[in-house]
Amino acid sequence: MAKSWRKNSVGHRRYKGAGKAIAERLARAGATIIITARNKPEKMNVEFHYIAADLILRKEQKKVIEEIKNSFGGVDILINNLGGSETPGGGFQALTDAHLAGNDQTNLLAPVRLDRACFHSCCNKVQV
Repeated sequence: MAKSWRKNSVGHRRYKGAGKAIAERLARAGATIIITARNKPEKMNVEFHYIAADLILRKEQKKVIEEIKNSFGGVDILINNLGGSETPGGGFQALTDAHLAGNDQTNLLAPVRLDRACFHSCCNKVQV
């Protein structure tokens, strides 16, 4: 007999490709799915929850964490698909320090801040 469980799963950034497949598989296993992105996906499972946010911004990250804590009690599984690049073509010689700082913010700092906040949320939950 299959083990019954209920977990809160959060997927960030894009609801397509691997992120979509993972979310749908977890949903079939009984997880509550919470998708966060700047724009709501056009075709999303109606049972999934959506929170609009630009997760590069700290205030938006805090908003998401608070809404998840208040509505769902926290996060059990985090699927972090946050990242991207807006650098120009032309290789490393075309990159400025501003490009590098923007990429660090998007691909390293924002996801790490979100992971840290979700980790504290997960560890502070009462496990039954």
